[in-house]
Amino acid sequence: MSVCPNMLEDDEELISAHQVTYALEFDADTSLYEHFITCCETLGIMDARERMSEILICDYILANHDRHMRNFGVIRNVNTLECRMAPIFDSGSCLWNTVDVLNRWENTYRSKPFDHIPERQLALVDKWDWYDLSSEKSEQLIDFIKNTLSGGPLKNAPVHSGLIINFVSDNINTVGRFKEGHRDHPALI
Repeated sequence: MSVCPNMLEDDEELISAHQVTYALEFDADTSLYEHFITCCETLGIMDARERMSEILICDYILANHDRHMRNFGVIRNVNTLECRMAPIFDSGSCLWNTVDVLNRWENTYRSKPFDHIPERQLALVDKWDWYDLSSEKSEQLIDFIKNTLSGGPLKNAPVHSGLIINFVSDNINTVGRFKEGHRDHPALI
């Protein structure tokens, strides 16, 4: 059961990205990312690239390791067949939630769905004009995560909460470097 409000109206349905990719025949010379964007545009979603940029950046900052092709998609009106991108949902597999506290903590994870290396997936982002994670907004995000972790299972594990906050800060900085065109991450070399 979810405590979040329903993102669908009574006359809408969610169509997974997996299903959306069947809107057009897949060309082996095209990446899955570009194929998905083209399918969305064929369905009339002209801001698909920007919405995907939001998802990819959010997932990178929060280290979401479970954004598979059924964890994002489009919302379609069942009467008019008009489509729009679904908002970001199902981000529960983030913030290093599967790290065994007895093992070594590292700011690494495997991403989905377009590349298993997070920085290569982040390199797909080509719509940056909407992105503003200034120091004030970064601090707000960090404070929100701190407050969230302080009430959860890590409330008595400040070392682990501190590591997560440091990793998020590192990821925010990496996103900032990508936005500025400095894509010198070892995963890309």
